[in-house]
Amino acid sequence: MNFMDLYLDSYDNIDYGDDSNRVLELYTPENIQIYQEANLCILEARNFLDIYACGYHDIKLYSEGILAGFIGFMKTAIALWIKVFIAMGPAIIAIGLALMSVIFVIKNIGKSGSINSGGGGGGGSYSSSTLRSAKSLTESEFLYSKVDGKKNEKATNIIRNTDGYSNAINRLVKIIEANKGESDAKKRLIMSNLIVGVDKYNDGALALTTEHTFLLKAIKKYLADNVTLDNKSFKEIIDKQPFRTIHGVSEMNKGFEKTGLDWSKAKTLTPFTAFSADCLVNCDKFMTASIMSQCITTHLLAMNNGVDEKKAESDTERKVEEMLSRLSEGLPKTMINKLLNTISKGEDLAVQFQNGKINIDEFFTGFLYGCKFQLDTVRKYIQVSKLYTQLKAGDITNVKMDIHEIASSDDCRFLDIMYKDSEHKFLSRELVEAIHLALHENEFKDGKILSDKIKMLEDESKKIKDIFDKMSEENFKDAAIHEVCKTAQEFAIDILGMLQSIINIAPTLYYNCKSTLYGVIKVDIMRLISAMWDDAFDKFNENK
Repeated sequence: MNFMDLYLDSYDNIDYGDDSNRVLELYTPENIQIYQEANLCILEARNFLDIYACGYHDIKLYSEGILAGFIGFMKTAIALWIKVFIAMGPAIIAIGLALMSVIFVIKNIGKSGSINSGGGGGGGSYSSSTLRSAKSLTESEFLYSKVDGKKNEKATNIIRNTDGYSNAINRLVKIIEANKGESDAKKRLIMSNLIVGVDKYNDGALALTTEHTFLLKAIKKYLADNVTLDNKSFKEIIDKQPFRTIHGVSEMNKGFEKTGLDWSKAKTLTPFTAFSADCLVNCDKFMTASIMSQCITTHLLAMNNGVDEKKAESDTERKVEEMLSRLSEGLPKTMINKLLNTISKGEDLAVQFQNGKINIDEFFTGFLYGCKFQLDTVRKYIQVSKLYTQLKAGDITNVKMDIHEIASSDDCRFLDIMYKDSEHKFLSRELVEAIHLALHENEFKDGKILSDKIKMLEDESKKIKDIFDKMSEENFKDAAIHEVCKTAQEFAIDILGMLQSIINIAPTLYYNCKSTLYGVIKVDIMRLISAMWDDAFDKFNENK
């Protein structure tokens, strides 16, 4: 997936002069450039691997034979991998960490009552546990402050022309009668009628506590016009921060089901969102695995130099073991010892790989220890990475806003502001939830720690190239190691590409749940509620 090519189509429409535009949190011009450079490097590397794969078994492609072709492949692959790795570091620091930090500080805002999820709008990703996760309903003082004393003629007209108006007003009059002795009763009744913050993963969620059936009709009537109560078109707001979708997710979920992973650990989440969130939170492990696959490649090649084996042992092997020790932080001691022993002096690592004494899958994927959804083979990671490349992001066109009921309690109706098709919204919300849960499970607290780790990994990646550049043709002669090295190169590049795809996707869907338009609509909903209560109080006063 080349996310940036698609995203830049809407980039020019973003109003960077508007400080209220929340898209600025992540998509600054500098970050977009970082993204683009990382993506271009990955596309270049993958294209090279595909070309080599097509000609690998055809000697005619290499005028100087298989050996010369392999040497050329390795030198180009290492150079491209370094480009990818160096581009990836800033992309993760600038975008990935920002995304994770933003989501991590989302507050657990509360709800109350006996909640039944999956109401009239389809429920989808919502669960009763999510909606019940905090202590109490919160009053919407901010929204009330926006409409207090400011009557809106359009809001009044919508309320008065909504089916069931008279009966609704009569019921409200009775509520007013019961609360007439209370000071400031009008403010309390209006303010507590609309509750926001009911879903920590989605700014578009809200709750109505009084006349929810009538108000839902009025809100739908208001949304159908695609214009705010201040006569600003929804399209004008959406153009500054487009709603986006990812095509190909359903196919990916089907592919994930064939991986053999235990998806019960994902609970209510789909494999795509659970796996993506897990990879994002463990991005340093994937970068480490990529480096170590290159470490082993250079070690294999160095140990293949029969003429200068002692130098290889005293120089290259020592450097690789030092890197291994630094990069294996967090692995169980038994695994560290196993890895160190595997590449100890005197062992012909290439032969051991080839005759099956060393499991290449266990060796390379061992550095992903601690990931919740860890694949067990190198080939599976390569295949999953290619699935991610098939995902396509794009703007949702001809957006029509709507509101759906997602859950209910004894005295509330939980609603979600939707756009076009609820499927897009549910996918976005689910990924935000998945990342939040992954952060919680991994006790992610300090982005600086991860930032420092990534910078350390960048430094180690540069050392690989230094070691490789000192090798001669003698190091490449053993054909037995060619396939191992080829697989290692593909693994090293593809898992970085997979990680980059996830980093691209996550902010895309995150902003679908954090749209500026939701805030505008919620203010207008409060205007509708205020207009309804104004009419009820007017009738109450007339009846005195």
